[in-house]
Amino acid sequence: MSRQSGFTLLEVLVALVVVTIGLLGVVSLYAAGIASTQQSTFATRATVFAQDIADRMRANPDGVAAGVFDAIDHPSDGGEAPANCRTQSCAADELAYFDAYRWDERLSESLPSGSGGLACNDAPCQPDSDYTVTIRWREKMSDGFADQAYETVITP
Repeated sequence: MSRQSGFTLLEVLVALVVVTIGLLGVVSLYAAGIASTQQSTFATRATVFAQDIADRMRANPDGVAAGVFDAIDHPSDGGEAPANCRTQSCAADELAYFDAYRWDERLSESLPSGSGGLACNDAPCQPDSDYTVTIRWREKMSDGFADQAYETVITP
């Protein structure tokens, strides 16, 4: 009897198929990890922006009392740009509109198709009313695009 040494071609091909399937699995896990990271990044940004507008409202209680922050929906989309309250003195209502406009602009810059809205939870709105902050964006998913939203209630 002769002893065979080395691998046969069939064994090499089977090993190659097994390794290829394993590598495809690793690549698909890597792609899913990247997608999850992107989704969590957008959600984190939305949370930070919700805190940002809450801080802006707390810094301007007169603007809140005047009701300027109520019923705001994507003010930088076709809305008239406000006076720049960084370079000139503004009244409380002008500062409130400036803050909401600038906040929405930053949302548009930081999130894909990002926009924001504020709504007072009481009718009529009172200075101590709660507000619902809504932040919207579009996310690329495996089967196309999906609209996402983050909503929270704040008390200025």
